[in-house]
Amino acid sequence: MLKKISFLWFFRITTVFVLGLPLWGCTNASHSNTPTHLKTYNLTSPKQPTTDTLTLVSLNIAHGRAENFHQALLSKESIKQNLSDIVSFLNETNADIVALQELDGPSAWSGSFSHDTYLAQHANFRYSLRTDFVEQPWGNYGTGVLTNLPVNTSQGQAFVPSFPTPSKGFSLTELRWQQADGSNVMIDVISLHLDFLRSSVRQRQTNEIQSFLADRNNPL
Repeated sequence: MLKKISFLWFFRITTVFVLGLPLWGCTNASHSNTPTHLKTYNLTSPKQPTTDTLTLVSLNIAHGRAENFHQALLSKESIKQNLSDIVSFLNETNADIVALQELDGPSAWSGSFSHDTYLAQHANFRYSLRTDFVEQPWGNYGTGVLTNLPVNTSQGQAFVPSFPTPSKGFSLTELRWQQADGSNVMIDVISLHLDFLRSSVRQRQTNEIQSFLADRNNPL
């Protein structure tokens, strides 16, 4: 048992160093519309969106590691506990829409389960959207949205690669918001993740998203 635990920690520590050195290995070479993962959940009592105002929350969930050094050093149970803490926060805020960054699909370095699915099911959201800008053997992650408003369309886009930092981008979903008088308003919701290292890259990415939205007329 001790040997198994020691090997596991050796593997995790080695993974952190291997992944931390070649940042360029995280960069997605493509720049185009990126496949999105839209899921619908059968909930017994989903939250009912309000008809006068919407509460929007945006969170960088850091791959479920909370304030720890790296997610690869945490057990699956620890990752789930960190996500459960986020669920508690979302329940306290009574959010209608949640924009998420550093959101993992099934990834070896963060528990090998979909963080968007875990959050949606435990925080009682009917829909989850995830766009992966990084797809590597050790992990897939990007941005996403949780909501109970009906989803009309969804898409994602990666920005032009910004070597040596990992790929960034955004998820866009068009939602139908029913008003008190029964009419519907279509709104756009974006979960956006910009480069952390250089302001010049962030400005370029901001210009990219402005160009992308130029022909859209929905409230944002």
